[in-house]
Amino acid sequence: MADGQCNNRIGVHRGARPGYSRTRRAMSPTHRHCRCGSPLARDNSDTLCTACQRKRRHDRAPDVPPDFWHTDMMGAALASGDIGRVIRAYRSHPFHGQILPQSTVADWLHVSQTTLSRIENGRRRLTIDDIDGFARALGLSVALRLVRQHPGKAGEDVDPFEVLEMGRVERSEIGPGTLEALHAAAEQLCCGYSTVPAPALREETEQQLGYVRRLLDGRKTLSQHRELLVIGGWLSTLLGCLHNDLGKRRAAEAARTAAHHLGKEAGHPVLVRWVYELQSWFALTDGRFRDVTMFARAGQELGSNDSASVQLTLQEAKGWARLGDRRQAEAALQRGWSLLDRLPHSDRPEHHFVFDPSKYAFYAAPIYQWLGDYARAEEHCNEVFAQCIASDGTTAWPMRIADTQNVMALVQLHSGDLSGAIAYGNRALSYERKCGPSLLSGTSEVVAAIQRHHPHEPVAQDFRERFAETCREYGYRPRTAA
Repeated sequence: MADGQCNNRIGVHRGARPGYSRTRRAMSPTHRHCRCGSPLARDNSDTLCTACQRKRRHDRAPDVPPDFWHTDMMGAALASGDIGRVIRAYRSHPFHGQILPQSTVADWLHVSQTTLSRIENGRRRLTIDDIDGFARALGLSVALRLVRQHPGKAGEDVDPFEVLEMGRVERSEIGPGTLEALHAAAEQLCCGYSTVPAPALREETEQQLGYVRRLLDGRKTLSQHRELLVIGGWLSTLLGCLHNDLGKRRAAEAARTAAHHLGKEAGHPVLVRWVYELQSWFALTDGRFRDVTMFARAGQELGSNDSASVQLTLQEAKGWARLGDRRQAEAALQRGWSLLDRLPHSDRPEHHFVFDPSKYAFYAAPIYQWLGDYARAEEHCNEVFAQCIASDGTTAWPMRIADTQNVMALVQLHSGDLSGAIAYGNRALSYERKCGPSLLSGTSEVVAAIQRHHPHEPVAQDFRERFAETCREYGYRPRTAA
């Protein structure tokens, strides 16, 4: 995936007036798209984007350096003697740049994704030949000692959880480097939020959270207990986002409640502020706009100048804009800008719980559209496209781009361009990585606006049918348009 930058990147200009952008160029509504949903560059004669072409070429595991096997997480996995845990650590390794999908690694191992999932969860018995083959396929020369841990003969079944005594000790106590490895794994999962398919990322997050829970049940010091609570809190917050993306609101709320409890018990105000932000976001997609402002303000009252404070302030602005209160909305936008201007630069802008500067335009665009200021909304949409779409047409922020395309569709409708609006709306639905409720809430506005202004246009019928199909996929029920 691209890193979110493009040629002639236009950043958020420090000191610029909120509500104004220096970019006016809209993304062309005639882009071709790869089967994964990414726009294709005009000079790309292939039918696949660069990332998919690269994936097609990679039909075997990459060569890795010797120190690949010496990280804390990999060392603990190897010491456990569990090949499923080793494969999980392999897929999550920072060397790859992102968490590898199970389907990709399953192809390298010549098994199905379902089989690999069972292996990683210890629900599939393996033979010595299986373990030997997996180790060699992944270049796991160090891990070949797993085979030697079991005295069985070739073809004999092996219980993946039969381990050396040393492995049992590692499972029952928190060894050196374990907490650092868990922090790193949680950060990697949060950084994969915008690009990794939600079902795969949810499974990874649940597995890590299960491991943290087991450690919380074991022997530990007080400081280790607090660190585990914090790690579990971040994973639960991420899990709440993923459940919500997939339209599983009850599960999302359960994860959010758990995260709030863990953050309070650990005495971690930053984590608790992000939980309030999640609650405010849920209220926004539900149409409970008073609650949006209430939860956002409750989180801000916990203080501090950090990413959570910026996002809570801009969520409050969204709530006021939805309620039609321009004065309050613009005041919150101004406060958010001031907070953002004081934030230190982050070296992990892709982290879901980091507010990167390019996100400001993403929030401002729908706020001004809801307030009826379509000129400013369009300027901010164009800025989002310029900042988040690379020169080859790919993006590291598909959900951000999709929501912005819905805003641009409403801008086009306001100017009387029905075909342009439908083009933007269709593109918003085309990305594989979706946040169901947020995306469909925006698309429902586009559909309702088309119905109001162009009720008998047959060209809009295919778009309405595609929207209805996506609603069924996510179990989403559009609110009655106001």
